Amino acid sequence: MIASRTHTFLQFARYHPDTIEFFDIGNHLELAGLILARPQFDTRERVLTFNVETNKATYLAANGDMPGMAEPAVAARIKASNSFGRTIGNLSSGDAKE
Repeated sequence: MIASRTHTFLQFARYHPDTIEFFDIGNHLELAGLILARPQFDTRERVLTFNVETNKATYLAANGDMPGMAEPAVAARIKASNSFGRTIGNLSSGDAKE
């Protein structure tokens, strides 16, 4: 991966070492050279140290499993979906009061 040498990408590189080739912002010759050159790091498929599953595990460890939280969220989505359908149905059938 080629990225500009900015605070954001430098922080990203801390979590994904040996994956990013940096160039200075505004240095178009350096960027062109990196694009044309062979990759500095191995480009094979790699397992990231930090990924969606590790983020999920960290969140659950910090906040508990919270199994009961899914049910209210699903109920709210169903309620919103049902009321939206009635509203659209009322407007399309001409039943809406003016």
